[in-house]
Amino acid sequence: MKDKEKLNRPAESKLLWSVMDFLLDEVILIDRSGAILWVNQAWQDFAKQNNADARTYLGVGMNYLEVCRKASEAGDSLAGDVLKGLSAVISGKRSEFIVEYPCRTPQAELWFRMRAVSLTGKDAPLILTHHNISDRVQAENAFHNETDRFYSLVNSMADIVFMLDTEGRHVGVYGQWLEKYGLSKEQFLGKTARDILGDNAAKVHEEANQRALKGENVLYEWRYLDQAGEHLIQTHLSPMRDTSGRIYGIVGVGRDLTDRAIIEKISEVERQTRAKAEDLYRQTCHEIERRTSLHQASQQLIEAGYDFEVIYQTLHQAIQRVMPAEAFVISLVDEAGTDIVVEYAFDRGGRAPKQRLPLHQGLSGWVVDHGKSVLVSDLTQDAEIASIGIHFGTAESVRSLLAVPLRHHHKILGMIAAQSYAVSAYTSEDLEWLEMLAANAAGILQNARLYRETQRRADEMAALLETARDLTGIQDLDHVLELILERTTRLLAVESGEILLYDPHQNNLKLVAVKNLPISLGIRLELGEGLAGQVALNQKPMVVENHSTWEGRCPKYEGIAIQDALAVPMVYR
Repeated sequence: MKDKEKLNRPAESKLLWSVMDFLLDEVILIDRSGAILWVNQAWQDFAKQNNADARTYLGVGMNYLEVCRKASEAGDSLAGDVLKGLSAVISGKRSEFIVEYPCRTPQAELWFRMRAVSLTGKDAPLILTHHNISDRVQAENAFHNETDRFYSLVNSMADIVFMLDTEGRHVGVYGQWLEKYGLSKEQFLGKTARDILGDNAAKVHEEANQRALKGENVLYEWRYLDQAGEHLIQTHLSPMRDTSGRIYGIVGVGRDLTDRAIIEKISEVERQTRAKAEDLYRQTCHEIERRTSLHQASQQLIEAGYDFEVIYQTLHQAIQRVMPAEAFVISLVDEAGTDIVVEYAFDRGGRAPKQRLPLHQGLSGWVVDHGKSVLVSDLTQDAEIASIGIHFGTAESVRSLLAVPLRHHHKILGMIAAQSYAVSAYTSEDLEWLEMLAANAAGILQNARLYRETQRRADEMAALLETARDLTGIQDLDHVLELILERTTRLLAVESGEILLYDPHQNNLKLVAVKNLPISLGIRLELGEGLAGQVALNQKPMVVENHSTWEGRCPKYEGIAIQDALAVPMVYR
C-alpha cells in the first residue's frame, strides 16, 4: 500500500489495481526516476514461471532505468534504445514509446511489444505494458522461410528465369542455366537486351517486351552465337501486375532449343514427346505466375497491418487476379465462439451488409465444423452443399464454389469462399493456391484480432484510470453519475445510455442520469418492469437484440428507437 500511496491514489483505487491484475499483459508503473512502484499479477506470474529471484518477482523497489542503463553499458544496444525512449517520454519529448524485443526463457525465445506512456498530471508516473507477440513473429518467420523455399524452387530449374522492369532492365535472374553456360548474374542485372546483345540482336527482344507490357503472353524464338556455336533459344514472357492491375514488369522463362532442328526430323513419337515437354513448360510458367501472385498477396496482407477492412479487400483483390470470384465471402467465428459473422460478402450487386449466423449454420458453419475445404463444379449436382448455402446478392444462384477454412495453428477462425456463376470454374490448383493464401491470411487475421483486443484493453485501462482520478475530486452525486454514464458510453462506443438507482423507500427504480434518450429524469420503474427492472430484480446482466420489438420492453419506452441494449446491475457489497 505504501507504493500505491506514492501515486496519490485513494482507497477507492483498489478496484483499478484489481482490474489490472486480471490483464494478461505484464503491466508496471514507474516513477519519473525509474523506480518501480507497482507490478501486476501477470508480471509476477511470468517472473515466477521463469525462475526469477524474489526481488525481480516483486518488482517494487527496483529501478527500471538503472537496469536498462547497466545492460546498455554492457553492450546491449536494444537496452540503450529503451533507455533513450523512456527518458524521452519522461522529459515530455515523446507522448509514448514502443519497442519490440526478444526475451529468452528456459522454455523458448519469446517476443514482446513494450509500450510506455505517461499518466496525466504533474510528476505523474509512467505505465509500461509488455504484450506477447511471439505468434506474430513466428508467422512472419514462417512467411520468409516459404519465400526462401520458393526461390530455391526457381533456382533449381534448368531453364533461365528472369524478371524485367518496364524499361527492359533485368532485375532478377535465376536458374541453373547461368552455371551451365558459365555466366553470372552481374552480366544481366541492371542491363537491357541492347546492353547485352547489341543493337541489331536486341530488336526481337524489345518488340516482344513491348507486347508483354501491353498485357500479352508472348512466346518467341531467337538465336545467338558464342564459342560453342549457334544457339536457338525459346523465351516465354508474361506481364506482372500489381494489386490495381497495373503492369509493372515482365517475368520470363528462356529455354535452349538448339537441338530442335534435329528433333523435328525424327519420328512422330518424338514430336509428341516434345509437345508434352512444352506443355510442362507452360505449366511451369503458370505455376511461377501463381507462386508470384501468392507471394505478392501475402506481402500485401502483411503491409495491410491490423485494419480488417484493408485485409478483406486485399484478399478479395488477390483472389480475383488468379481465379473467377463473381461472389466472394469472408466469415469469422466470433471471439465468444458462439456465432459466425459474415464480415465481407460481395456479389455482382456490390457489398452485402454484415450478417451474424448461428455457429453451425450455412456454408461457413459446414466448413468450420468439418475443418476441410469444399470444391464444387456444379451446385445443381451437389444437393448437400446446395442445401446449406445462404443466398445473398443477386437473384441468380452461383454454379461453382471454392471454400477453404481459415486455420491458425490448430484453430479454425472462419472461412474464405470464391464463387462463380459458371460451371466448373475452379480446379484443384485453385484449391491448393487458395488454401496457401488462407493459411497466410489466418495468421494475419489472428494478429489483427490480438492487436484489436490489446488496443481495447489499453483503452479500458486508460478510461478506468481517468475515471478513478476524476471521481476522487467530485462530491456532487449528480455530476458523478453523469461522468460515469459519459465514460461508459464512450468506452462501449454506443450512442446512448441511462442510470437508474434503487429507492429502498418506494422499493422501485428511479432514472437519475440519461444520455441521448428522449425520456425525462425521475421516472420510476417497478422491479421486474422492462429491461432495467428485470436486471435489478434478478441481479444478472442482460442483452436484448432489437429492443424496440422486445416483448418485455417497458411501455414508458414505447416509440423510442433502441436497437440492441445491454443492462448490468450495480451492486454494492
